[in-house]
Amino acid sequence: MKSNFVPHPNLAGDGRCRICDFAYSTLVPAEVAQHRRYHARYLAACGSVGAPMPTAERESRRQAGLAVQFNERIPLRERIAAAERWLEAEHHDHLAEVLLYGVQRLDLREYFTKHVEPSRLSSFENDVAAELRLRYSDSFVA
Repeated sequence: MKSNFVPHPNLAGDGRCRICDFAYSTLVPAEVAQHRRYHARYLAACGSVGAPMPTAERESRRQAGLAVQFNERIPLRERIAAAERWLEAEHHDHLAEVLLYGVQRLDLREYFTKHVEPSRLSSFENDVAAELRLRYSDSFVA
C-alpha cells in the first residue's frame, strides 16, 4: 500500500492514502498497521457502490438538495432531482458508517426504507417527499 501513500509536503513520514484517504505516518508501525486494517474495511465498504464521498461534498449535496425546495418557480422535476442529491448524501453518510463501524451495507432503497424517518422528509414540500417515498421506499406512506 506504500505506492498509494501521498506524502505531506512539510512533514517527513506523514501523509495520506490516495485510495482510502487515511492519514498516517510511515514512520510509526502502529499507524501503518491501523491503516492496513482501515484500508481493508474501506475496500469492503465500497464494494460495487463506490466509496463514500468526502464529508464536505456530502454536506454540499445535502444543502443543495434542500436549497430549492421552497422555490415555487422551480419545476417539480428539478426539485425532485435536488432532493435525490440530498438522499444520495444521506446514503453516503451510511456508507461512511459502514466503513468506520462495520455495520451492514444497505443499498439506497434499503437505506431509505429502514433509516429515513418521515420527520427527516419534513424539510421537503409534500409533493417532493411523496415522490421520494414512492421511488425509494418499500412502504409508501402518504
